[in-house]
Amino acid sequence: MSLKGDGIAFEELVANIHRKILEKHPESELQHNVHVDGPDGPRQVDILVTSKIGLYNVTTIIECKDYKRAITIATIDEFHSKLIDLKANLGILVSSKGFSQKAINKAKRYNITLCTAHKAASPKWEIKLPIQVMLIGYRITNCSFSFTSKQEATLNTKFGVIINGRTMGDWLSSIWNAQLATFDSKEEVFIYTHDCEEEVQISDCEGNHVGLSAFEIRYNTEKVYRAGIVDDIDEAMMLINLSEKNASLLMSNQQIIDSQANLKLYTDPKDIPDGHYICTEATHYLPNLSSSPVEYNLGGKNITR
Repeated sequence: MSLKGDGIAFEELVANIHRKILEKHPESELQHNVHVDGPDGPRQVDILVTSKIGLYNVTTIIECKDYKRAITIATIDEFHSKLIDLKANLGILVSSKGFSQKAINKAKRYNITLCTAHKAASPKWEIKLPIQVMLIGYRITNCSFSFTSKQEATLNTKFGVIINGRTMGDWLSSIWNAQLATFDSKEEVFIYTHDCEEEVQISDCEGNHVGLSAFEIRYNTEKVYRAGIVDDIDEAMMLINLSEKNASLLMSNQQIIDSQANLKLYTDPKDIPDGHYICTEATHYLPNLSSSPVEYNLGGKNITR
């Protein structure tokens, strides 16, 4: 019976993990499945990473083993021999099923780093640790909208208003993302003023509408947090460094943002349970973080929906 699993797919997983890790190191180059000249001819290398650190070139060889049982001491010896032949500076051995204690001891003497690799979507290499994520963002509070109409009109604002075919949420999103509002430090409020040089109309749910000559949106913001455990991020990858006793959980910021509906909302970070969170900060307007009522000012008369 073969002791090997799906080696090529596992190599691709490990390569993708290291590509993600190396994104912040443009001076490093990763090559997958290459041949490097040795004293006895070319040697196949699963993953080759070449880096420039100051005046020095650093070569790292990464070997991937998708065996059906823990790696033994014989594999450590074979990998050490390859590192010597190819004059590598660093060696990393990645296993899908871990290592025997004798293999761990031998790798430590050879200064070989031992890791395991995992992917959330894979039943073979699943991530068995809880994935804790935190989304940091801002929500809009105390939003008010006032305008000057070209003529008197009656509007029903119970279900909101539409400005040139766009909802208030659409306007807030574009104003926030484009940073069009200015912050009044004295009043501690963001202010967006729009002089209607072109035709601008406001309408209600009943079809009533009126032309505007100008309108203003004011709002406050507060920092909020969404945190919790997610189990449906299929593309999450993890590299566990057994030698250094740490782990890298890799997922995109967008994946965290997309998972916000499954995360609990906190306004005070002291209330967030302790844990090792993968954090990202939202730089654009997130409607799910905003739930404040909007006050409309119509011709000097306040109407709250």
